[in-house]
Amino acid sequence: MTSLVLHAFAPLDGPAAPHARHQIQLLWAACGDVLGMDARVPGSRLRIMPSDWRGGPRVAAIAARERPGGPPPGPPVPGDDPHSAGWASGGGFRAILRRDRDVLVLSAVLTGAGDTGWVELDRWLDDASAGGVDALIGTARVYRASSANPARPPDRAALPQFATHAGWQDDRIRFGDRACGWELSPRQDTRRERRLVVTGPEPSLSALTWGSGEDELPPLARYLRHAGVLRYLYRIWTGDQRRIGAMREPGVDRSRLAVEAARLSGMFGTATGALRELSAAAAAARSRGDGGLDLVTDDRRFGHWLTRQLDDASTALENLRRTPAGPTSASAGAPGAGPVHHRPPASREAPPAGHRATAPGPAPGTAPPAGSPTAPGTTSAAGRSDPATTDPASTDPASTTGRSGTAPAGPPPGEAPPVGSSAGPWTGVPDPAAEPPHPSRPGSPQHALRMLFTVDAVGYSTNDADGRDLVQRRILHVVTEALAEMHLALTDTDRQVAGDGLSVILPANIDLPRALAQLLHGTAVALRAERGRYAAPLRLRMGVSIGKVRPAVLGYSDFTIIETNRLVDSAALRTVLDADPALLLAALISDRLYPFTVAEGHARLAPTDFAETPVMIKSYKARAWLWTPR
Repeated sequence: MTSLVLHAFAPLDGPAAPHARHQIQLLWAACGDVLGMDARVPGSRLRIMPSDWRGGPRVAAIAARERPGGPPPGPPVPGDDPHSAGWASGGGFRAILRRDRDVLVLSAVLTGAGDTGWVELDRWLDDASAGGVDALIGTARVYRASSANPARPPDRAALPQFATHAGWQDDRIRFGDRACGWELSPRQDTRRERRLVVTGPEPSLSALTWGSGEDELPPLARYLRHAGVLRYLYRIWTGDQRRIGAMREPGVDRSRLAVEAARLSGMFGTATGALRELSAAAAAARSRGDGGLDLVTDDRRFGHWLTRQLDDASTALENLRRTPAGPTSASAGAPGAGPVHHRPPASREAPPAGHRATAPGPAPGTAPPAGSPTAPGTTSAAGRSDPATTDPASTDPASTTGRSGTAPAGPPPGEAPPVGSSAGPWTGVPDPAAEPPHPSRPGSPQHALRMLFTVDAVGYSTNDADGRDLVQRRILHVVTEALAEMHLALTDTDRQVAGDGLSVILPANIDLPRALAQLLHGTAVALRAERGRYAAPLRLRMGVSIGKVRPAVLGYSDFTIIETNRLVDSAALRTVLDADPALLLAALISDRLYPFTVAEGHARLAPTDFAETPVMIKSYKARAWLWTPR
């Protein structure tokens, strides 16, 4: 069984916090509105909506929700909190909000049913994330597969289409003795969104990726949270370099250098703490690489490199502050003087124990050379952060540990510096120039109207078991050919199967008149093309409509999918097909879709080809428009 876990991390303080919290709130609401998680988790003390989005205790779950009627949770993992028995299974669709010190964490799990796989689950998460995630510290998508033999990477074709780094299959990491993982994300220093595949047997797989209780983050999420902080700090620092560089100009108030040095000192302390926590989380997950550049090895090297850069940059500012006003000199340690420590992609090393840099690092006012293969930041991850600057006066240098020859102590073990600390890094916002806009993903905007159709076969029940299997394969072939006419693959759509019936939900933002014309004529052509290969022709009834749909326990719900099934089952279609045994296709277009398509005047949708037809079946009564191929 396949499933998809999302972890999203938002800062609780700093200038980016209100925007980030708003995006988490939108994502939490979409878990209900888009993904159908509108019920409380049985047996949980948590309510659907948190009473305080900043949380109470520094480490606690504050809300949870699930889709009602989903698969029952599996047996609880030994040691589970009694309030969360069976929590580890994450059965069906479930989401939880946690506060982890200075970070708000939203975790959600989507479990596939039937032929639903990672492609569909990923698209649903895209829909739920339509409110944006660019203000967050980062997000991670974990594609899970339950497997008794997890050592082999999954087939790439089973995964959604997104950019990956070359050779990801060789960078395996093991978690304990029973799970393996691979990071697919491109190896970009900014890396705001991460995608991993993790395979292994249950319940170990769920305990690693989803957790066995409510309050504590699962080991993998805890690791990704601290790895995300390191990447977030790097994005902030990229913006700092441009701003601080302007302070070298004549006439600039040099007293601001103390404030900026304090900020960099705080960033250094937070990065050091995050690196220590990252290593502890990796140890808790019992991770070990297989010799490649796995995610833990890459993150550790990046963290060591980043702390050295922040330390060196802070020293450069201190040297500049102590330099008498006037032209700066390289001997004074001004920004721009001294060596620039560019990061070799595969050879980042930690500073030696006790090392205290005295030479400045990369020029705080100068971006690394554009296009340099080893310069940090020349590759960038997805991001759309809004430009923002911070008033240096809001930072109190007096609250920062002195830097007289000694690196400041990091946070206590197990404790990161508060987000709102005056010298902390969260007084800045990630630099948008370091992160070009995220390429568009295939998907549907939140609450978008979507065109869908349902088909079923005439005389399906008169076949034996082998005959019914053949009819289903023929239906799938015809639908695939019709979608190809629309320049769509089957995996670009969402689907629901019932016996001889297949409902297909098309992506949003398609050209409706063109799509309907291609669907009707493409299906008719595909039916005629395959007729000569079989003794009996395949004859289809089709219903087409438009509306909102959302995932439900057994597939999809909402009125639109009910409507297309009623159209297919109507007496109007059965009558016209019974009257003409040579007719291969008869379709009814709902009265809701007709104005957006036929009435728009498309060349292949002549109004004279559609006959107004009343439809009455069960409680459904409406007008529709009958179409048959000429």
